[in-house]
Amino acid sequence: MALSNWATRMAPDQAESAGGLVVIGVQSAIAGGAAAGGVMFGIGGTVTVFTISGIVLVASALLIVLRVKAPRHNVVS
Repeated sequence: MALSNWATRMAPDQAESAGGLVVIGVQSAIAGGAAAGGVMFGIGGTVTVFTISGIVLVASALLIVLRVKAPRHNVVS
């Protein structure tokens, strides 16, 4: 996982603690997503959950396409 790799590179002498923070971050994101999905389901049912999820997915894809640039490779002849 890229986040674990980054965390251990940033704190090589504290790899165990950095790994714990990564776990806390991932678990918190899962819990937050589950809570948000539960609230959406309570408000509008499955249609609302899938509609909002689709909007977030499309917005995320557009953000990636517009902001992430492919690395340039120099071709040596």
